Amino acid sequence: MDIYEELNKFDFIKEYEIIGKTVIFSADKEVLYKNIAKYGEDYDFIQVPYIPRDKKGILDKTSIEKFGFISSKTYFELEKNLLESDIKNDIKINYKNTDKGITLEYNESARTKSNEIEISNSNKLAISTSEPLINNRKYKNLTELFKVRSQSKQKTIYIEKDGQEEQTYEELYKEASYLATSLREKGLKKGDKLIFQLPDNKNFIKCFWACMLLGVIPAPTGVLDDYSVENVNTKKLYNIWKHIEKPFIITTDKLKDDVLKLGEIFSDNINVIAIDDTEASEAFENYYDWDINETSLILFTSGSTGMPKGVTLSQKNIFGRTLGEIQMYNLNENEVDFNWMTLTHAAGLIWSHIRDVYLNILQIQVNSEVILNKPLMWIDLMSKYKVSITWAPNFAYTLVNNYIQDDKDYDWNLSRLNYVFSGGEANVSKNLRSFLKKLEKYSLPKNALKLTFGMTETSSCITYYNDFSYYNNSDDDKFLPVGAPMPGAEIRIVDEDGNVAKEGEIGHVQGKGESFTSQYYKNEKANNESFTDDGYLITGDIGYIKDNNLVLTAREKDIIIINGLNYFVQDLEAAVDDMDEVNASFSVATSVKLKDDDNEMILVFFSPKDEELLKDEANIEELKELVLKVKNQIREKCLLNPKYVIPLLSEELQTTEIGKKQRNNYKSAFLDGKFNEIINKIEDENLNYILTKEWVRKEIQYKQLSNICVINNDKNIDELFEKNNVSFKSIDNIADAQENDILLDFFFYDENDLEISSQNLSYVLDKASTHIKDIMKISKKLTIIFPTKQSINFESDMTFRINNGFINGLLKTVCLENPFLRCRIVDFDKLNISLLVNELNLSIKDEVAVYRDSKRYIPCLKTANKGNCNEAIIQYDSLVLVVGGLGGIGIHVSKYLINKYNSKLLIIGSSDLEKNIDRYNKLINISEDVIYCKADVTNYQEILDSVNKAEHQFEIKLSTIVNLSGKMSSDNSEVFFDNLSDHTLENEEFKNMLDSSSVKLLGTYNLEKIRKSKEDASMIVFCSLTGNFGGISMGAYSLANTLQENYCQSLINLGERVFCINWSMWSKTGLNKYSNSSSAVFGGFNELDIDQGIGYLNFIIENNIKSSYVGINRDCLKMRYQVHDFYDMSLIINLDDKNKVQKVKGIIKENYSNLTSRLVCKIDKSRFNSDANISELQNKLMMIWKDNLKVEEIHINDNIFDLGGNSLTIFKIVEIISYEFNMNIKPIDIMIYPNIYQLSTYLYSKNKNNGNLEVKKKDSGNIRKRKEMLKNRRR
Repeated sequence: MDIYEELNKFDFIKEYEIIGKTVIFSADKEVLYKNIAKYGEDYDFIQVPYIPRDKKGILDKTSIEKFGFISSKTYFELEKNLLESDIKNDIKINYKNTDKGITLEYNESARTKSNEIEISNSNKLAISTSEPLINNRKYKNLTELFKVRSQSKQKTIYIEKDGQEEQTYEELYKEASYLATSLREKGLKKGDKLIFQLPDNKNFIKCFWACMLLGVIPAPTGVLDDYSVENVNTKKLYNIWKHIEKPFIITTDKLKDDVLKLGEIFSDNINVIAIDDTEASEAFENYYDWDINETSLILFTSGSTGMPKGVTLSQKNIFGRTLGEIQMYNLNENEVDFNWMTLTHAAGLIWSHIRDVYLNILQIQVNSEVILNKPLMWIDLMSKYKVSITWAPNFAYTLVNNYIQDDKDYDWNLSRLNYVFSGGEANVSKNLRSFLKKLEKYSLPKNALKLTFGMTETSSCITYYNDFSYYNNSDDDKFLPVGAPMPGAEIRIVDEDGNVAKEGEIGHVQGKGESFTSQYYKNEKANNESFTDDGYLITGDIGYIKDNNLVLTAREKDIIIINGLNYFVQDLEAAVDDMDEVNASFSVATSVKLKDDDNEMILVFFSPKDEELLKDEANIEELKELVLKVKNQIREKCLLNPKYVIPLLSEELQTTEIGKKQRNNYKSAFLDGKFNEIINKIEDENLNYILTKEWVRKEIQYKQLSNICVINNDKNIDELFEKNNVSFKSIDNIADAQENDILLDFFFYDENDLEISSQNLSYVLDKASTHIKDIMKISKKLTIIFPTKQSINFESDMTFRINNGFINGLLKTVCLENPFLRCRIVDFDKLNISLLVNELNLSIKDEVAVYRDSKRYIPCLKTANKGNCNEAIIQYDSLVLVVGGLGGIGIHVSKYLINKYNSKLLIIGSSDLEKNIDRYNKLINISEDVIYCKADVTNYQEILDSVNKAEHQFEIKLSTIVNLSGKMSSDNSEVFFDNLSDHTLENEEFKNMLDSSSVKLLGTYNLEKIRKSKEDASMIVFCSLTGNFGGISMGAYSLANTLQENYCQSLINLGERVFCINWSMWSKTGLNKYSNSSSAVFGGFNELDIDQGIGYLNFIIENNIKSSYVGINRDCLKMRYQVHDFYDMSLIINLDDKNKVQKVKGIIKENYSNLTSRLVCKIDKSRFNSDANISELQNKLMMIWKDNLKVEEIHINDNIFDLGGNSLTIFKIVEIISYEFNMNIKPIDIMIYPNIYQLSTYLYSKNKNNGNLEVKKKDSGNIRKRKEMLKNRRR
């Protein structure tokens, strides 16, 4: 068995070297050693990201050792050792590119969709009211109410972590009365305050009513985890205590000593009462007769690290809220309430408990931790007690959704649950609809869910929206109404000047009414800032009123401002919460503003479901992958690029007691550097990077071929062969070549130099088009080597040759569209037959090789380092010509130039201004210094006339040219992408090739002549990566960009002030507006959003990067072998049991000590599914994949693109699946579901309404039909 012949068969092996009995290779897909080692059983195989070489082009063993590697023999030995130790394992070798990336510091995106709110044209004022509050208060004050309830047998059921207890209102009154006596004996009297630090609900409620009887003002605060350390929470409690005149603190006997430590750390004397030690000999008799307007409760807002505001509430406020809701819904004594939110908040105490006492109804008060630990207990208990009223913030509904198993019957009956209030934080339609849908089968009323709004300052909820339902709403609803005010309340919207807005206009939310506080406790500054002169509370919310319903869009402090545009943090949080790997409702988005910067830096915090990722250092790579996934989710869903995405344990994520997110605390902690440690671990600057092209020496392993086949050779070529004593066979027609031949095609070899002109361009393209169409007809496996003279602009080449300067992009497209062909370019400064003959070997797979001074070079890509800026490319306040400046990408570039450099713009386009008048007006609104001229970039005189006009008008000379011109074909882009099959090289019309190349080459040539005539002027040219990589149905555009890049490179080599940027596609804009980005993504390219694109442009300009490649996914296996950066190898061992991790580490340390630092253990039980657990559908899909991907082993979680899938194989597999399973699927389906497990799940769900998928039985007839179908399609 010849090892060379075997390795040459594998197209996925891009390069290899054989040293003795060791094969070192790189590949463009994941290669299993066992699948390749059998072809050379005596050899040891080593896969590396690329083969590094020294300056002489010889393999550099030292660099490989620095990368780290595992040979096939070591791999098999390790696998055997693990199995013998009873450790199931799946070993992977991963190489990580460690070259630093860059930070994109400029954002220029449009407002997100969530900001695009449909505004009505109503002239109606934005004031929302309800019916008047009927003054039917039965009781003078709360103590009178409580006195009446002292005769009630109605119950409260308390459920704590250690059990449950029932108590009648009569019993509650008795216990509270005795406690009031005891508190009086401790020294408390009417008008005093009492801080609560009570962890259980029963004691809390008893103490509240004792205060009411005694005339003491309760000041409930949340129980702390630790009182002995000075931190945000202890400082906050201490500040509250001082602010309200250092009152007693009441707690439990268990917590008393802990609470006393608060005084120790702040060197103060704190009086603490233990509620367990408050036994009294008699009940309290003379209860306090509260005035209805007297402050009877102080609740503290969540605040930040400073002093929370004390909201004073009177019994008028409390009764007003209670009676308003009772009147609105006709609530009565037959209701049953369930509350599991903390009583330290207005919602728990006033909305739930006090209302329930007023109605004399059964109430179930549950400790929050009970439900948080077991979310479905909320539903269990509501079903058990036939609950009719409950409430919770949005996050709670997400918790239930995550825990409910749809295929399980919980035997719940929720038919009496008429009021499920959702408030306390922003409502997310998708979460709420999912909650309704999941509980629909348990008889939950369709309109049970009521969206609400309220705050501590309004005694809790005051507006209600009753029309939300699964069927009335959709998952895409962004801003849900929170309804109309209850009786006795009013809401209005005002503009920045305090004037009442019109209905539908966004503004500041204000309100007033019976339940609204009149002041903050001893806080003149807050009172002045929070109340208007006419008595309205300034809520701090942003929203609008429509159809009398309040719609909240954000809190003023929850807005992130980027370049003066507003973005809502709720959108970012919802996008993250939507991910399966994330603990929903724990995500927090905020921003910080850095010094000397008007923009904000976006921060996103989240909690991974698998918290072991944060606890075990061995999981750091997996954690980084998740962080990247979260970032990509935000970019995709929100069109924003967060600066930092920070994972935290769920216990570290901060919310108030009712789940409201404390974004200010995160902001302060970030600025204090408290997240630096985790940031340093996971922050991967490689997310953004720019590549540059370099040329590296590479010597070749020579193996003489017996036959040399030549076509399109002339007399001079023949003489060179004869002079070098090289025998060859000449053929007249390319079709005469034999299967697996290597063919030398001299068609593009030309010693002549042609000038750049439209006539010469037409001549060379017409000639090339005819030859390429013949090549595209080949249906046999063939390697064609094209010798050329300086068709590639090497770093030392000073001239551009129009004769063949397009060949690279053209031939790359040939290979993509015709998988039978392997095309290679061997480029010379002076043709050398002996060197050329050395290239005639199947083991040489370099697609491009360049000989200069008889030395062989191949191109590679490297990550660009942030260089020193020599001089400004664009001068401030200068005149800039932007060709295509009103196009999809051009409009953003134009905005960037105005905003960043205050540029005066001359915009040239091929269309009449009327076609893009809206974009032009947007620029005029930013700057008046914008001129538009219709001109043809291929017409030098038209461009020159436009420049002269602009220079005369602005009275300055042209300083910079930005060339964004481009044309796919003679058709517009929409028509082009609708008819892609018409644009394969076999079908492409010559006119399209000429039009596309004329714009790119002749246009750039004309612009360069103008630049050259201006002193110190610069030119920035936008090229496409298709010029380097080709593209299916993109042949004309590919060759046009190759021409443009080669021309620009020749100018750069001459030292001209020219900058060439080769871009991947910009998301749904420019020429890519109508394209499908997925093919580019799996081809190894990143899709750029506007912010990224402008950020890259800004970096390139600021750092004088002359030639750059933007949007290549250097980590994609299809690209990695071309990116010659430094790599670091990791040994990833997937296990089925985390308890085996330490055993694996021991084996590695004992037997493979050099791999200890590279070991990463992951737990992935799915990788060890037995064949018995593989469904028939999955098994069938595996057979299809193996057959078409030419691999022998596939796991159900293997990504099709890592296995070598490309556009052709994807289309082929789609056709086979469609035929085999009689269903309509598309290539995009495989791109979205790229492994067997995901795809099979999708196929089952797609056909769930049609019964089980029928897998066709394998028979010769089906096979013949399938092969015939594919054969016809190739025709």
